[in-house]
Amino acid sequence: MFGGASVGLMGAVADAALEAGGEVIGVIPDALDRREVSHRGVTELHVVTTMHERKAMMAELSDAFIALPGGLGTFEEVLEVTTWTQLDFHKKPAGLLSAASLYDDLNRLADHATRERFIRPEHRGLMLHETSATVLLERLAAWEPLAMDKWIDRDGPEAASRELDLPPRGPLVGVSAIVVRDGKVLLGRRRGAHGDGEWSFPGGKVDARARRRPMRRRASSRRRPGWWPPPSSRPPGRTTSSPTRVCTS
Repeated sequence: MFGGASVGLMGAVADAALEAGGEVIGVIPDALDRREVSHRGVTELHVVTTMHERKAMMAELSDAFIALPGGLGTFEEVLEVTTWTQLDFHKKPAGLLSAASLYDDLNRLADHATRERFIRPEHRGLMLHETSATVLLERLAAWEPLAMDKWIDRDGPEAASRELDLPPRGPLVGVSAIVVRDGKVLLGRRRGAHGDGEWSFPGGKVDARARRRPMRRRASSRRRPGWWPPPSSRPPGRTTSSPTRVCTS
């Protein structure tokens, strides 16, 4: 079962399966079929109207899912079918075949989300990860669906790491900042993703460059109406800065 195209890795896998005497079923949307990229030599070829119909039919006809190296479409599809297993829409395993370590970072992202309690430890195991096709097929064949009776754990933030053996957290990206007062560096600047710079604490060392850049305005943790931007940089007729609206999805 595959996406029905004759080009790229998708077509190469279909050709190899046919040469080995396997049954190959393709599902392709009409828009791609009209571009003449359909594989006409497969056992069965289903032409559907939309991508949603394509994914739904592939999910219905499959017993398990393997993501070969691919791009955004592959990422979206393997995460979607894994989510369907999590939601109990079907009971089918999914796996990442991480050839040339392609999916290693995605696997680490899932580990990180589990530590932060966005993914339950039990659900973390729904998406398998292997570099060997043979091992991945064996794990998919041995996979058993979960029996879950609750959605959110209440055992504390350390529950994820306690219930699932996760690798250690990697280095965090540093935030660069500097606060100078009276020629003294109160807050140093950490440069680079691994925090290469040095930090200076209140009353710490004096940076010669900081002497030439005295602060013009005292730092405050509370925002006073109209204090920024300075009057000289405000547009005519504008007395205060407008709040920034952030949309999250």
